[in-house]
Amino acid sequence: VNFSEELEAGFGAQGLGIIAVSNVPGFTEMRSNLLNLAQSLSSLPENVLKELEDPASRFSFGWSHGKEFLESGQPDELKASFYANPIVDRPTDDPALIERYPSYCRANLWPGKELPDLESSFKKLGSLIVKVGLQLAAHCDKHVSRKGGDARLTDMLKNSLCHKGRLLHYYPRFRCSSCCKFLKASCSKCSGTKSSSWCGWHVDHGSLTGTFSRLTCAMYTREGREIDCPDSEAGLYVRTRSGAIVKATFGKDDIAYQVGEATELMSNGAFHATPHCVRVRTAQDDPLVERNTFAVFMQPHW
Repeated sequence: VNFSEELEAGFGAQGLGIIAVSNVPGFTEMRSNLLNLAQSLSSLPENVLKELEDPASRFSFGWSHGKEFLESGQPDELKASFYANPIVDRPTDDPALIERYPSYCRANLWPGKELPDLESSFKKLGSLIVKVGLQLAAHCDKHVSRKGGDARLTDMLKNSLCHKGRLLHYYPRFRCSSCCKFLKASCSKCSGTKSSSWCGWHVDHGSLTGTFSRLTCAMYTREGREIDCPDSEAGLYVRTRSGAIVKATFGKDDIAYQVGEATELMSNGAFHATPHCVRVRTAQDDPLVERNTFAVFMQPHW
């Protein structure tokens, strides 16, 4: 099938840099399983989570909390991440490569005893997103070839051992990490209401980011029970080529793929990586709400 029209509309100069794929077999159940485990992971004892940290990888494997910084310069205590390669547990045994590329080459860490289902659920969903992403990449290559470009995206991603999954948990906002640094939330005094409070403006550096929404289609819970998104204005926002700010929305059961800088370069500008951010919920929202989501960054080989 020729998807050039859709690819141009989504990834081209006038698009948002996003394409959503629906009706992926097994996706809905895998999504639910993994996002529920994000809640369980964040509730593990501090000593267990500490064992899952990997400072040598610059916290790019295993558990990471409070290691990133907000635009204000404060540590981001509101969200925590768990990183792993969904395709291979140990990309290489070469110590020189592990030292040179620790963010890509170090081994996965799993809470096998405390949360045994996390590894299989993470790998199943992550592998599915990569598999569908490779099918999308093949169509991208066909489109680039029609435009006279060099079609290398599929081979580059198929041969890469650097794909990275990121499971995210956003803590409730009813406590203030600035006033009480051991508490896992923020107040309006600390985080403000700027649109980029959850995730500032940036462009993904890889090839494709496969995610089922940065916000609007994530899983929200209140005291352990799933609820609908509490704020219609919160979500993923994209800055278009003309400078307009547009909210990107797609279905709960869709996988949305965003163009990264590597794809923009390799396609010679046929596809465009757009700056995007995640807008925080407002201070008037229910402060007990927690959020879980998952993204896979499909990246070139080191």
